[in-house]
Amino acid sequence: TGNVSETNPCPEGNICGEGTTLETASKTLCFDGFYCGPGTSPTSVYESLCLKEFYCPEGTTYANRYNFRCPTGFYCPPGTGWKPDMDVPLRPNSAYVKYNDFLVLQVAGQFCLRQLHAAEYKYIQATNEANRRSGLSDEMSVSEVEARLSKWTSSL
Repeated sequence: TGNVSETNPCPEGNICGEGTTLETASKTLCFDGFYCGPGTSPTSVYESLCLKEFYCPEGTTYANRYNFRCPTGFYCPPGTGWKPDMDVPLRPNSAYVKYNDFLVLQVAGQFCLRQLHAAEYKYIQATNEANRRSGLSDEMSVSEVEARLSKWTSSL
């Protein structure tokens, strides 16, 4: 129902089912990841998912749903509850990044890594070619090549 009585809606930040009285109206707090306006019922709570870029701890009201901005270094999709629900998109102490921006950064990082690998392959080919021209039969070993390439991958 969402109302304590016909004249008293369920208080903000709470969920009121059938049989809720004025005394029990504040017993069931709004769920993590949702916000509850006045008159929220057990079924209507699911229509008020916490907004993207914010988190909603238990008991979040309609009026304070914008008070909990996602902290620096975290990504908060719609429906984020308290801090254990948050994902760290980058490294600790990084700036807040929106999900779409994170995807762009991820693609840029992959592009840069491919460019580094291409440069390393060119270096290896040039080294092997120079060794052949100098009459040295020694090419870089497979393990040496893998070691050079893995230093770029492991540093990311």
